[in-house]
Amino acid sequence: MDGGRVFVIGAGFSRAFGYPTADRLLRLLWRRLAVRWKKDFERVVQFHHPLWTGERRGLPPIEILLTELYVNRDLLPVLTLGGKFSPSRLDELIDDLLLAMANWFHEIHSTNNRIDLRNAFVDFLKHPLAQVISFN
Repeated sequence: MDGGRVFVIGAGFSRAFGYPTADRLLRLLWRRLAVRWKKDFERVVQFHHPLWTGERRGLPPIEILLTELYVNRDLLPVLTLGGKFSPSRLDELIDDLLLAMANWFHEIHSTNNRIDLRNAFVDFLKHPLAQVISFN
């Protein structure tokens, strides 16, 4: 590709803009969770990860936890185990988790001092032969 530009972007690309990588996201978000639902959240994590000791550093990656929450929410109506959580409560916890993450990302975006890097990258992307390959 003569004169073209190919950008291969991995999971760490957003780190330059102040966003956490996925493997650290839940651990860092933990501090920001509302106290009103933290106990329920702890019980849900403990249910899915019985060996979890309650320490922030032992939390699972967010993709794994969200997958578990969605799967269990969908399976609860057909299970007869009489679980500790209703599908509607899991929906509330998922919504609260995602809202806390969205609010945090908005804060990061609004206080981002790497506008120069973002603008330079956007300018590179304006090249007519620019292509982006993302592994996110």
